[in-house]
Amino acid sequence: MSDAYRRPPTEADAEAAAAVIGTAVRLHVNLTNGSFTICDPKGKRIAGVYDAVLSDVTFRVSEARRQWIINNRKRKVHAYAFGVLVSVNTQPITDGLTGVTYNPFRAPTFTTIDGEPVDSAKTVAFVDRKGWME
Repeated sequence: MSDAYRRPPTEADAEAAAAVIGTAVRLHVNLTNGSFTICDPKGKRIAGVYDAVLSDVTFRVSEARRQWIINNRKRKVHAYAFGVLVSVNTQPITDGLTGVTYNPFRAPTFTTIDGEPVDSAKTVAFVDRKGWME
């Protein structure tokens, strides 16, 4: 694995992320350091960030990869949020918002903290390995 995927977000990452604000991106949790990784719609890494806000969000999970993970008990990125990047590294306030998380061993979809399935949301703030939707 290259060092680009292991290092925490840098100033260069912040600049790269700022350049794609207003465009459609994929966002997933970096499994190594817990930050978030922004990718283009095809999956190419653009930047790492500590937090991000997306609008018009769709949550996607590769069921084939999920089954592989369940059978092999190994972590791999196979679930992400797809939406329009609104902001990065702004420390959004999550008070009063509903938490959204994903665990391949608990459910085949993203779920609220209460366990309700979620497939889309108008706006989601991603902070501390979780999403927070209105």
